[in-house]
Amino acid sequence: MTPSELADIEHAIATRPSEWDELTSAYYDPVEQAMRVYFPVQRALVRHQGRFVEATDLGELEHEHIEGDCAVVGRYQTEEVRGVKGNRVEGGLIYLREESPVVRKHGGNVHVYDFGWRQGMHSHSHSHEGVERRKDGDGGSCFENHGGKVCSIVYKIDQGRCTRPKPLRDCIDYNGWPFKSCNNHSDKKAFPGSDCFVAVARGHCWNEVEDALHGDR
Repeated sequence: MTPSELADIEHAIATRPSEWDELTSAYYDPVEQAMRVYFPVQRALVRHQGRFVEATDLGELEHEHIEGDCAVVGRYQTEEVRGVKGNRVEGGLIYLREESPVVRKHGGNVHVYDFGWRQGMHSHSHSHEGVERRKDGDGGSCFENHGGKVCSIVYKIDQGRCTRPKPLRDCIDYNGWPFKSCNNHSDKKAFPGSDCFVAVARGHCWNEVEDALHGDR
């Protein structure tokens, strides 16, 4: 984000902490000057003993014990999730550009993955080893992934912050906290708490995010 956007976010967190705390899926790192968004990988496929095991809507594996590689391979194609140009779709399966490996574990049975990061316009750069920046237009859009519909319509997420434009050609991304702009849905500082943020936080959207990445992981 730009320095002014960072200042706005930091001021809002400091002066409206209870509102910020309600966004339990987001964490702002003042050292990195970056926002982390944590979400389950809904219906993710992992390899187990030579076959695929599918997670639940909350990204949970119902097997008592999973041995071996738990890298996320992709997900099954559905009416809501069609895949994007960065995916490989074969036989009803949406494969990620590259399998996403586990980056750390908590308590032995919680696996954490890194699906990359997006960089806004600012005057300095960060070095995130092994993780590439996401660039707008890479990999594909949520509009493409959901078969020509916006994510908030597909998953019936409408927090009433803005009247949706017609025709619905763009995802209603950034109408959240701390500042909404119903005339500028590209205002990234309003991503937390937005309809799109809710869709991500619930685990609906992730294969189009991961496949915006390029290079070695």
